[in-house]
Amino acid sequence: MSIATLHPKSKINPSVLLLMSAAAITFALFFIDEGYYDFRWMKNPGNWIAFAAYVLMLFVGQLAVQKLVLSKYRGSGKLAISMVGGTILVLLILFGIYSIIR
Repeated sequence: MSIATLHPKSKINPSVLLLMSAAAITFALFFIDEGYYDFRWMKNPGNWIAFAAYVLMLFVGQLAVQKLVLSKYRGSGKLAISMVGGTILVLLILFGIYSIIR
């Protein structure tokens, strides 16, 4: 299913939108992390590695929800559902792993 069936005037690949949403969500999470509410984390190269890992995880989760869970869904909100559902799925998995390790 192409993005054209979701929104006829749009030419953007759905995977690009999922990657952009994963990056935006990760920026928001890094912004509120540690209570600084700023972007001081950008000064440390190690934080960029963690940022890329989180973006990749969120993107894979969103893509998995879109391809696996919503493969038969034909509604107009498929992209939005995959963004929200994939993000929630990955965050729940990460919180679960963190609680087991801790």
